[in-house]
Amino acid sequence: MSTHPPHLPVSPSIGTLYGVGLGPGDPDLMTVRARRVVEQARLLAVPVKAPGNPSFARAIVREVLTPEQEVLELTFPMRSDPEVLRPHWERAGRIVAERLQAGEDVAFLCEGDPFTYGTFIYVFREVCRLLPGAPVEVIPGVTAYHAAAARTLLPLAAGDDRVAVLPATYGIKVVGEMLKRFDTVVLLKVKPVLDGLIDLLEKRGLAKHAVFVEKVGTSEERVVGDISSLAGTTAEYLSLVLVHNPDRVKETVIRGCRKK
Repeated sequence: MSTHPPHLPVSPSIGTLYGVGLGPGDPDLMTVRARRVVEQARLLAVPVKAPGNPSFARAIVREVLTPEQEVLELTFPMRSDPEVLRPHWERAGRIVAERLQAGEDVAFLCEGDPFTYGTFIYVFREVCRLLPGAPVEVIPGVTAYHAAAARTLLPLAAGDDRVAVLPATYGIKVVGEMLKRFDTVVLLKVKPVLDGLIDLLEKRGLAKHAVFVEKVGTSEERVVGDISSLAGTTAEYLSLVLVHNPDRVKETVIRGCRKK
């Protein structure tokens, strides 16, 4: 079990932590605010899987960066065990907190949206623990599933539709329950369970209502409408599946929410 360090002293000139959502990969999908913060930041932080590995977030903004900007590479291994990851979260949070405490602003760059399954969440929590009251600004970004819906012309929700967003790694049984209860199910991290997912969708008659999208918004983007054709193949980590269930039995909803 890790030992938490004490709070760092808060300087009157403490810097601001920016969580910058960059969108799914296409630089054109960065918001004006995100681009402005990246351009003006003197100190940037980016997540990497291991020391020396490339950063996807950094690649999105490579045309914006200048040699004068300092880039901190913070290591976050591609593991799912919180106990394994916690020391890395704490180390990254302390590195960022110390720079903030010294009066420097830090812009942490995130693909997608910082608060939607983002690595930034763990750094943010650690900074808030070490530097209570430190100024933080989170700049929302376009998520991969919003970009995928736009790319495939598949509306996520209309009227009283229900939408669920979850990692497919919760397991096929959980995914099956979600498909019963929601009109649209967004499945992230489908790589480890792709064959099982395809089998489930075929049995439910939903394969024709599903679309697979990989690395949306990048030069390596791949969209597959016939998801059954992917059986036995390997997907990239940055892949997702959108499933629409047109035959879901809907519950009665309360009307008149706009009435005075």
